[in-house]
Amino acid sequence: MRIRTWQVQTAKNRFSELINEAQKGRPQLVTRNGKAAVYVIDSATFERTVGAAIPDKKHVLMRRPHKEIELETPRTRSDTGRPVEV
Repeated sequence: MRIRTWQVQTAKNRFSELINEAQKGRPQLVTRNGKAAVYVIDSATFERTVGAAIPDKKHVLMRRPHKEIELETPRTRSDTGRPVEV
């Protein structure tokens, strides 16, 4: 697969075209001062490759390292919680 290279200014001026190409599954490389700066990829590719490695908040909380530590959250008598609509 040949990756198209864009200079930053060209990428800015033709941003919609850059996005359209990436959405077709063709990664796009944007350069700054002749050096690779960023790749633009479609969201499906990101989710399949990078996104799968990012844990969700629940997963992070459930894997907390010191589960044996009990955290007490003291409340005053006047703290009755928030109102809930029924």
